[in-house]
Amino acid sequence: MQHEYLITLGSVLVATCLFYLVFRKKLQMADGDTHPAGNNQSHIIIVNIIFLLVFTVSIYTLHTEALHRPLSYFLLTSVACAIIAVEIVLYSGSKAQIYSILGKIFLIALSLRGGEYFGFAGIIGIDPWVHQEIIRDLVSLGHVPQVLPFSDSVNVYLNFPLH
Repeated sequence: MQHEYLITLGSVLVATCLFYLVFRKKLQMADGDTHPAGNNQSHIIIVNIIFLLVFTVSIYTLHTEALHRPLSYFLLTSVACAIIAVEIVLYSGSKAQIYSILGKIFLIALSLRGGEYFGFAGIIGIDPWVHQEIIRDLVSLGHVPQVLPFSDSVNVYLNFPLH
């Protein structure tokens, strides 16, 4: 089975929805209530400082290992995501805070996706070694080979325009 994570993802989504349905009355605030965090900017500043420290250390750990991303990188990235969740809970209605949260989410996504590209030389994706061999054959032969490397079938790239 190739997609075992889908079973886990589905069960987590169902559990989260059930949790919300059971506790939604307690999670919703009455109209007259203020936000639990109030407008305390010091909490937001502390959360931002902690996020930057954790994110910086996660980027550093990304570059301490060669040819793989260490477990500490993923753990620190998870902590950074949790810090973003805390900042969302402390949200006070400011547009600047919205942009700050979205920027941090973008940084996390860039780190996760970019770490894969910058950490490994060559092509990233499905069967990169086959595509790398096709490119090597193309460069060394000066034309598209009739047969794909590691295969006896006709090259499907023969019909593509190469200009």
